[in-house]
Amino acid sequence: MNRNTKNAALLAIPVFLFTAAWLHAGPLSPPAGPIASTGRTLDEIFNKIPATGAADGRIPISTSTTITVPGSYVLTSNITVASGSAITIATSNVTLDLNGFTISGPATINSAGVRTSNTTNTDIVIRNGTVIGFQAGIDLVGTAISVSIEDMVIRQSKHNGILAASGSGKLVRVRRCSVLDTGATTTAADGNTAVSAVSIASGNALVEDTHVGRLMYFGSGTATFRGISLNNSSVVTGGGSIVQRCTVANDVALTGTGILVANPANVFRDNTVLLFSTPYTGGTNGGGNF
Repeated sequence: MNRNTKNAALLAIPVFLFTAAWLHAGPLSPPAGPIASTGRTLDEIFNKIPATGAADGRIPISTSTTITVPGSYVLTSNITVASGSAITIATSNVTLDLNGFTISGPATINSAGVRTSNTTNTDIVIRNGTVIGFQAGIDLVGTAISVSIEDMVIRQSKHNGILAASGSGKLVRVRRCSVLDTGATTTAADGNTAVSAVSIASGNALVEDTHVGRLMYFGSGTATFRGISLNNSSVVTGGGSIVQRCTVANDVALTGTGILVANPANVFRDNTVLLFSTPYTGGTNGGGNF
């Protein structure tokens, strides 16, 4: 056999094998009945919506609710309430992912977009969404709370965008949030004249990379305005707090304090405050502030 004949024979082998496999393949027609999905949709993957039965371990929420079981929860739609609190966290070890959705309600007394209710809540994460309205956008109630609030937009809260009232042991971390138009646009009905976008009255707090924009008041009397307030004056329990890389800006000149850190053990650094009569009060100036 000459070289050309041998090459032609070798080239013919793959064609023969392919033809033989095709001739002996099974039927190509699909089984009877509709074609059903065997996996998660693109919306479920990219919007982080749990599959039926919460196969990824997260629990979907689509309406106002009280969380009483530890776990990871994710919003699957916007939530609007007429009064009270939209979501109440009444247990420890909870992650609440708003999944880019919005919680909204009127700026009425004793209302909150997200509220913790148990006095010993620990290890809570609230992230990735928008809260509009309420007396407080996020209200942390309790005396032994460890909470992270991340990547949130909070708008038009009546008195506080983020509130952690006085109590020992709170460990509150606010990161990459925007708190806007605190004071809402309606007249206050409870006589409270204090308006603070971020108000944390306990020790070991961290507020960083957060923007506060515009404070307002529509009630009677003279309001007390504070953009970011770490009003934890006790040297023993209130130290170790930091405000860093934050911007507090009003659209017109305002009589109020941009950043207040009452405890001398607290540090503010690398922040910018615009159009507040008192840019900074208390604490230790760590430098880089404008």
